[in-house]
Amino acid sequence: MRVVCPSRLPLKSHNYMAAIAWDLADTADRQGERARDISHRAIKREPSDLSRPVAPMDVAEMRRIRDENMRKKHGKD
Repeated sequence: MRVVCPSRLPLKSHNYMAAIAWDLADTADRQGERARDISHRAIKREPSDLSRPVAPMDVAEMRRIRDENMRKKHGKD
């Protein structure tokens, strides 16, 4: 069994179990965040296709989309 000691000794109170739990949680969180950062950096991103211009939407089209989304949100399909 591995013994884990709080990283800050001596402790100012007798709350050893909480200090150990917090240190373990901090270490696990740090390792998880490091792994996520590495995996996010490894993702290959393709450049977007900017060679083809997209037609701008007019106000009526924007309102239609907004109204459709509001109906979906409020369950009025």
